[in-house]
This record gives sequence, structure tokens and C-alpha cells, in this order.
Amino acid sequence: MLTIVILSNSSKAISGLKTILELYMYEKMFPIDVKVCKEIKDILKLNLPNAIIFITDSKERNAVKTAKILRDHSHTEALVLITDNIELVYEAFKVSAYRVLKAPVANADIFEVIDSFRKRALSTHIVVVKNGIESISLAMSDIIYIASINRETKIFTKHGEILATVPLLQIVAQLPEEFFYMCHRSYIVNLVNIRSVSTTVDKITLVDGTVLPISRRRKANFMGAREKFMQNHTYTIIS
Repeated sequence: MLTIVILSNSSKAISGLKTILELYMYEKMFPIDVKVCKEIKDILKLNLPNAIIFITDSKERNAVKTAKILRDHSHTEALVLITDNIELVYEAFKVSAYRVLKAPVANADIFEVIDSFRKRALSTHIVVVKNGIESISLAMSDIIYIASINRETKIFTKHGEILATVPLLQIVAQLPEEFFYMCHRSYIVNLVNIRSVSTTVDKITLVDGTVLPISRRRKANFMGAREKFMQNHTYTIIS
């Protein structure tokens, strides 16, 4: 679950942001834990390295100065500054702001921030695979698919294959459903690394050229999972 903190002393700004975030959760079917703080001291007590913090600019609070205080206290969250002062864009670089948004913010602006953050976060997610006494760390986006072959579990990555000692069903139970799907009793596919899905034949083509079968009884659910994934993670479609 993604945590988003709203730092604002404006009831109107808080209400507006919460409404947009609720709409995002509804449309994207993605859970968000929304926290509201009116004072920076409340955030300084929190430890949220993988969160987004929206900071609204006002007469009472300068968004850049507030961001600097957080950075000076070793806060590494993605800071999004919301202001009607366009000149703050240049100052925002000094505090490594993730985004600067023009107030009042539009739904599309907030959606883009969250989508971009989720996409970036995926590239840094780590999966630890146990192989006997050895533990191997993999970037989640590097996993192409996982297969059960001749009673052995193999993880096929962009850099080669790894033999795992954990059964396939145990692996799929531990992976995030948003990105991994068991398309067949012998295969788990990473939805990130699908090149194409045949609409006439029950098969998937992956980015490395591997072709995997889709179980007929799983196909409808698989297509639904992939459609949901595409809605949440596709940014440009060229036809």
C-alpha cells in the first residue's frame, strides 16, 4: 500500500486533495493510506521513506523552506510542492522536489505523480530467492517468468536463470498480485515483461521471445488481471 501525506493548513486544499486521491483509488483500484498533517513537526515524527508528501504553499508556510527542513532532517520521501508561485520551480531543485504543481491542482496532475512514483518504485523492488543456503536478491522488474520444470522451480530473469528450492505455489503466494500472475499451473508470468497476448491462441509472448501457454480455465481471469495492470501502468500507446 502506498502512503501519501498531505501537509497543509488549508481545509480547502486538504479536502480537494483527499477527493482526488479517493477518485484515484476508485478508478485505479489501488489502495492508498492518506495521512493529513497541519504542522511539520508531525511529519518529523514519522518514518516514511517510500511515501509521497504533498506540501501546499501559503502565506503561513513556504513550501520550499518546509521541504528544506524535511531534507535537513534526513527525510527522503518524494516531495511534491503545490503552489501558485511559478518562481518556486527553480528553488525546488535545491530540495530535490519530485514535482512542482501549479495550484489549484487538476486530477490529471495528481494521477501523473502517483503513476510515475509507482512505476519508479517497481524498478527498485527487490525479490529475495532462497536457493539452498544461499539467498539471491533480484530486482522485481528483472524477473520475466517462473516455471516448474521436471519438479524443479526455475526463475528466468533478464540476466539468466536461477534454480529455486521453493515450490511454485509457495512463490506465487508471496509475490504481489498486481505484477505476477499464474497463467498456467506450471508458469508464473511477470505482467511487466509481456510483449503480446494472442487473442486467438492461448499463449503469451514475453520480452525475451519465450512463448508460454495460458490455461483455458485461467484465461478470463488472466485477461482481467492484465487489463487492470495495463490501465494502471500504460503511459503511451502507439497504433
